[in-house]
Amino acid sequence: MWVWPSPIVLLLEPRQVALFLSVGSFAYAAISAVGSIVVARLLGPADYGAVSMALIYPMMFSGLADLGLSTAVMRFAALGDAARAFARRLRASGLA
Repeated sequence: MWVWPSPIVLLLEPRQVALFLSVGSFAYAAISAVGSIVVARLLGPADYGAVSMALIYPMMFSGLADLGLSTAVMRFAALGDAARAFARRLRASGLA
């Protein structure tokens, strides 16, 4: 389901949006790392290993779930009307 972008994001320039997304990604990685350390300290080596083994397949398949769709949506949204018109022509020609 597509969600309209926030009005704040629409007022920013692309480089500001890129910086905003980069800071968000870095914060997510930092919080995940700290969370992993805390969980490892609370569970101990044996239990943390069991949790890690249980999460192998969900983590492996979560990367495949997207299959580049979010990247394609951002790319075509950034290109604007010209890309949408091209996609319509491509669909109308039967190539896609």
